[in-house]
Amino acid sequence: EGLATYLANMTIDRDGTITLGRGPHALLAFLLGSRQAPMAQLLEERFRLDWQRADLANVYTLAWGLVRFLHHAERPGGGRYAEHLGPLLAAIDAGAPSAVALPAALGITPEALPGLMRDHFDNRATTVFRFPLGDYQPPAHKRECLRRPEKALVLADAIAPHRPAAARRLYDQVLAATPGHVEALLGRSRTAVDAAAARRDAAAAHASAPEAPAANVQLARLTLAEATECEAAEPGAAACRRQRTAAAEHYRQALAVAPDRADANYGLGVLELLERRPEAALGHLAAAHQRAPWSPRISYYLGEALRQQGELRRAAPFLRKTAAWHPDAAWRGRANRALDAIAAAVPDGQARSAGNDASDEETGATSPPAARE
Repeated sequence: EGLATYLANMTIDRDGTITLGRGPHALLAFLLGSRQAPMAQLLEERFRLDWQRADLANVYTLAWGLVRFLHHAERPGGGRYAEHLGPLLAAIDAGAPSAVALPAALGITPEALPGLMRDHFDNRATTVFRFPLGDYQPPAHKRECLRRPEKALVLADAIAPHRPAAARRLYDQVLAATPGHVEALLGRSRTAVDAAAARRDAAAAHASAPEAPAANVQLARLTLAEATECEAAEPGAAACRRQRTAAAEHYRQALAVAPDRADANYGLGVLELLERRPEAALGHLAAAHQRAPWSPRISYYLGEALRQQGELRRAAPFLRKTAAWHPDAAWRGRANRALDAIAAAVPDGQARSAGNDASDEETGATSPPAARE
């Protein structure tokens, strides 16, 4: 959120001069001046920001202030902190808490950080970065309003995760105006109250646009869920395997149109792992990781594909990322058990530390020959 605010306040003048660094200085000055800024809370939040106990305006303003400080402030010994952000981000990515990564990479303790920020903003509150953009041509202003169905669709997609019933009513408005609207049918499928309704809407979207990647991905997810229920009731049944095969085919149809699509590569990779084909899974999971390297779930399955092929040192960094950053304790436990299995197989506990200094191994795993081709 801090970086988003930092970039959102960028301006481009008509002569092509970019100005970067403006933001909510007044609120930040108040928070830092009160000496009660919840900086510890900002650094300690790990998986999800608890909005019920956090004043979001204050936390996001501090996040902006921290990002701006790290990009603009000068270190006491010379140079800028920005020159050392690589090691900071690498440490956090490997699982270090922010309160540990800051002193290790930048020499800033959490206790000293508010004072350093106060000094920086007191002395240089108006400093910004300005640099020219070569061959800049001001864009022609073009104003368009969304038509009513488009407006309803945009709003429905935005509120669907938290207000599914309200989103379904908006999807219905779109479908009343445009029967067979693929995105609206898929939205209704994703917010359906039962599996039968979800499949019915997904099948209608697929019938309307059989080549649409999103329709194939949604059908694949639903079919795989049905296969999982089937396996629980009748382990090894032929009908369950046929459902898995159908789900895989939908993922392949999506990838035939959009080969870089992360969710389709992820889904097919997981299916290949379920079928005990880690070598076939690796290329798909690596492609998904390239598109969404921040996902701890993708990291887990990529690590598993490598582990099941015996590439233990290459697997460890991905599993460790899941163990450090997945918001679900069950997934963190699953990753830690896989790391324990690696540690038992690798002498001298090398697996637990593998990858801290092995960026080439991680690069190799995210870009295997199959993915590059």
